[in-house]
Amino acid sequence: MLGNRQAKTNQPLKFLSYPIIFLLIFIFMLGVTTYALANENVVKVEANVLNVRLGPGLSHEIMTQVNEGRELEVIAEENEWYKIRLAGDEIGWVASWLVDNTEIMAATNKVGVIINTEANIRQEPSTEASILGKAGVGDELIVLYQESNWIQVRYLGKVAWVHSSLIDIQKDGALTSKANAQIQDETSETDLSEVFIKTNGTNIRSEPTIDSPVLKKARAQEVYSIVSEENNWFKIDIGNGEMGWIASWVVNLSSESLDTEKPQVTSLAEATIVIDAGHGGHDPGAVAETFNEKDITLSTALLLANKLKSLGTNVILTRDADKYITLNDRVYLGHLKKADAFISIHYDALETENLMSGTTSYYYSEQEEVLAQTINSELEKGLLPNNGVRKGNYFVLRENQQPSVLVELGYLNNDYDLTVVNTLSYQQNAANNIYQGLYNYFSQ
Repeated sequence: MLGNRQAKTNQPLKFLSYPIIFLLIFIFMLGVTTYALANENVVKVEANVLNVRLGPGLSHEIMTQVNEGRELEVIAEENEWYKIRLAGDEIGWVASWLVDNTEIMAATNKVGVIINTEANIRQEPSTEASILGKAGVGDELIVLYQESNWIQVRYLGKVAWVHSSLIDIQKDGALTSKANAQIQDETSETDLSEVFIKTNGTNIRSEPTIDSPVLKKARAQEVYSIVSEENNWFKIDIGNGEMGWIASWVVNLSSESLDTEKPQVTSLAEATIVIDAGHGGHDPGAVAETFNEKDITLSTALLLANKLKSLGTNVILTRDADKYITLNDRVYLGHLKKADAFISIHYDALETENLMSGTTSYYYSEQEEVLAQTINSELEKGLLPNNGVRKGNYFVLRENQQPSVLVELGYLNNDYDLTVVNTLSYQQNAANNIYQGLYNYFSQ
């Protein structure tokens, strides 16, 4: 009897095994399908550096950037923009015409023909933007996007802008053989281009990185022929058969654009100021017992930003939270925003405790010495001793083409400094002094 009950009990399990097998097969097929769909929704970045924005349009702020060749997962599409998922499930938007997707590009490419007069091709959608080159009447350009009165086009392998009054977009959208040839052979045209140096002391390097050795320093308005381009760097001929590399953001591609630099700022309210809170994220900076340098550089930077904003100043923060920002990205932001001043905020520490106390202002090139002196003259009135103005070989100063100063606002291994630097009253006083120094500098 017991054996019969066991047999009856085991029998249904045999029948249940079939649904389970079918379920496993279904799950497997679903996984394969999902994998295939995921692959279909992956696109590759074509631009050297691609902006990832907070929304589907050029008016949205940039949240991060990705480099050429990066593969991105597309999860939605809107108005010729792709909604993509980044690492850590961050969601952003990229322009569809700057990534490799044959179907999309073929459907959206249109041709624009320059009409009536020669057209300036500009770096940004503004008459104040640098001129990358010119297009003659009848020239055809690949149209990428339209925003207000400006048309975004492909020009010499780059994204550029032309005013809508100067270009006629062909309604049928068909690519002529001339336009197709432009797509295939754009990069070869850059061999004929030249770069025009904007400022004295511009570094020409041995490799396309800001860490490579400097071969020579160029002077303003010198002209060099472009040999090739790589990741926002130009390989140039510097004479005697020698080649060097120069960053694209420190040069112009047209001599005419040298005459269209933004006008001299005459008040702090008209200025663009980048405030750089030192360290952040996994980089704590100097470490005290109960706090880190990264914490008080940020709180001081935010106080200074609020003070400047109250005057109407255009304030750009390299970071507004506890996150890691590379030194290169900090400097690049200053170049991108064409900052009138770049102020890097730090607190110091030495190997030997209580060896130094107080504030110090650093500059790198002679052009910034006046700015450093003007800010430091106000820091001298602060709550800690002042050590004067010094020349400092810091990355954010050395590699910065914008007027830049680095201020050290106290020592985290000095017993007295530690009692004050992490207080609101001290940080407000320091921020007010830097603000007053900037106010005096732009009023001169």
